[in-house]
Amino acid sequence: MLESFFNHLSNRFYKENALSDITWAMCMSSEIFKVNFMKFFFDEDNFIQLEIIREYSKGNSRPDFWIKTESNEYLIEVKIHDKNHHFEQYDYDFPNAKKGYIANYQIENIEGYSIKNWREFIDWFKNEVLKGHENIPEKDLLLINGYFSYLTSVCSIINYEKMNLSNLKSLYHFNLMINEIIKTPFIESELYCTVNTLLKGINEYRSGKYFTIFKGDTHLVIGDPWFGVCYETGKVFIEIYPFNHPKSAFMFFDTALKENRLQKGNYFDKPIKKDGSIWFNIIEEKFTIFNSNTTSIETQKEILTNFFNEAIRYIREIMEE
Repeated sequence: MLESFFNHLSNRFYKENALSDITWAMCMSSEIFKVNFMKFFFDEDNFIQLEIIREYSKGNSRPDFWIKTESNEYLIEVKIHDKNHHFEQYDYDFPNAKKGYIANYQIENIEGYSIKNWREFIDWFKNEVLKGHENIPEKDLLLINGYFSYLTSVCSIINYEKMNLSNLKSLYHFNLMINEIIKTPFIESELYCTVNTLLKGINEYRSGKYFTIFKGDTHLVIGDPWFGVCYETGKVFIEIYPFNHPKSAFMFFDTALKENRLQKGNYFDKPIKKDGSIWFNIIEEKFTIFNSNTTSIETQKEILTNFFNEAIRYIREIMEE
């Protein structure tokens, strides 16, 4: 739940000032985070008792963080993409301070500054602080992992996995197949679907098709759902988007979800609410069979067809209750 909260936060509070504010709030909320945030820059052990001030003003300078201990003064500047560095100004106004600088890009080393980037911070914290330290309180772990989720989003940090580009034709044939499945008439003559070619079903995160559901000559669903595969998870699903209309499928399913009336099918898991939408996920067992090297193309099409048709019939069922 906390990671989801931080993910949603990143959609609205994604600028540098917001990142600085939330990082400051982390320092004020978790002693473990605060001490190790400082250690990442300065590699010292005297950060138990310290004062940390957000946007401290002195002269013509206002660094993001000004930190004071009994013996030292520190400042840290936070950046995402902005390259207005203020190095000379900070040197002038804070000649005796130890200085840190962190951004979402690499810059050359600057004398008198500890230069870092956000990906390094996440990797360092996970390997040096979290890994093998089971004594860290759960409340701190949840907060820190939520913050890293936020940070990964606002800084567009991608954790790459080993790639195999030898069979990209599979995605091409997958899209051809779901296009055919969507347009294939149901046995029930009054129920059918069409592909919505006006909406782009492919983006950097997933590949699929938007489609329209008809019952006879009328739209069964207000707001077209989407059917396809997610690149990150490799999973097939149908998504019903939020649509503020009394006859939208989303409103019917949102109500049924709150009343705990939704059920799983033979090919789809119990529909869930995720990222504000209603999701039908294909059952893991069926998807494992789909991806097996021994599964024929006919069986693969049968699995996708049954998943899609069962979900559409269930949408009609919920909307007609």
